[in-house]
Amino acid sequence: MSDTYTPDLNKEPVEFDETDYTPPFRPLDSEVGQPHEHAEGEDGSLHILPIDTEHTSQSDDDLPSSSNPHDPLSDEAKDAHDAEGDFTEVLESTGNLHTGPTSFETDANPSTTTFCSEAHGEKPLVQYALTIDAGSTGSRIHVYKFHNCHAMPSLEYETFKMINPGLSAFARDPTAAAASLDPLLDEAKRVVPEDMWNCSPVEVKATAGLRLLGAKESEAILDEVRNRLETNYPFVVGSERSVEIMDGKDEGGLHLLMIGYC
Repeated sequence: MSDTYTPDLNKEPVEFDETDYTPPFRPLDSEVGQPHEHAEGEDGSLHILPIDTEHTSQSDDDLPSSSNPHDPLSDEAKDAHDAEGDFTEVLESTGNLHTGPTSFETDANPSTTTFCSEAHGEKPLVQYALTIDAGSTGSRIHVYKFHNCHAMPSLEYETFKMINPGLSAFARDPTAAAASLDPLLDEAKRVVPEDMWNCSPVEVKATAGLRLLGAKESEAILDEVRNRLETNYPFVVGSERSVEIMDGKDEGGLHLLMIGYC
C-alpha cells in the first residue's frame, strides 16, 4: 500500500490570518492599551500586539530594586558609589602607613610630633640639630628635626637653605666671613621653636675652599665664625670640632652632632 499523500481539492481554503506576530509582544485585554495580567480578553481570546515605542525604554527608577550588592543597579551598589572609603582595617593590618609632616611648612606644631605622644625613655619628644656645610662656592645649612619615639632618634624632616659666596671669598676679612652665615642662622631661628634654641647644637664644617687659603687665614675665619655663633645666636656650640675644616676623606658625609642637650 502506498503512503503517498493526495490533497483534497474539494476542501474549502483556510482564510489567511493577517495579524502581525513580529516580536516582541505583550498581551492586552479587550480594551486596547491596557495590560492585563491574564492576557485574555472577555471572549477568552488572546490579544497580542507589538509593543509601542512609547514604552520601550525604562528609567532606573522604573527598574525593580535588587538586594544583590553585586548588581550595579541595586540600592547597595548605588549607596556604595557615593560613600567615603573606609580603610580602617587596611591601616590596622599594615600598621606602618602613618606619615608625618615632610617639611617645616607642613608641620602644624614643630614643638611636637605626630608619630607618638611619649618619648622613649627620658629623652625629649622632639629635638633639633643644625649643620652648616661651608663649601668653596657657597654655604648651606641643614636644620634637622628628630623625634624620639624609639630607642634611636628618627629624622622627621630637614630644612635646607643655601647662600653665595662661600667663606673663602672673605679671605682678608674674617669678620665679614662669619657675618655671611647670618641668613642661614636666621633661617634656623625661624624653623626651630624658640624654647628649643638653647638646646639645639650647631656645627660648621668647612671644605676645600677654606683649606686652600692657608692655615693662618682659615684659622682666623673659623675663630670669627665660632665667636659669632656664641655671641649672636642662642644655639649650642660644642667642642672644638664643632667648627672646623673637614679632612678630605670626610667630605660628602653627614656630620651631625650628637643631640643630647635638651
